[in-house]
Amino acid sequence: MNRKEHINKLRHMMTYARWVIVGILLAVLVIEIIGFIVKWSPLVLHPETIFHSYHDLTDDIFSILVTYEIFDLLYTLSPTRLMDVVLLTIARKVVLAPNETGVIQAIIAFSVLLVIRLAWDKFSRQRNDS
Repeated sequence: MNRKEHINKLRHMMTYARWVIVGILLAVLVIEIIGFIVKWSPLVLHPETIFHSYHDLTDDIFSILVTYEIFDLLYTLSPTRLMDVVLLTIARKVVLAPNETGVIQAIIAFSVLLVIRLAWDKFSRQRNDS
C-alpha cells in the first residue's frame, strides 16, 4: 500500500468514527431527554415547586442543550456551531452563577463572542450570496 491509499483508508475510518460518535451522542441525547421527563414530570402537578428547584431544573436543561449543540457540531462540522457551543457554555455559567462574583467577565466574554458570531454569520451569508 502506498501513502495515498493509507490516507484514503484513514479518511474512510475517520468518517465511520465520526458517525459512530454522532450516533452515541444521539443516544445520550435521547436518554437525557427521557431522564429529564421522568425526573421533572411531577412538577407539572405542583408548579410552585419549580421555584425551589430552579437551579437544578435549569442545569438539566442546559445539559440537554449542550449535548444537542455538540451533536449538531459533529454533524455539521461548522465553525459557527463551535461558537454556539462556547456561547451556550458561557450562558450556562452566567445563569447558574451562585453570586455576582466573576459574572461580569463572563458577560463581557459572551458579548464579544456573540458580536463575532453575528459578524461571521453576516459576512459568510454575503459571500455565499455573491
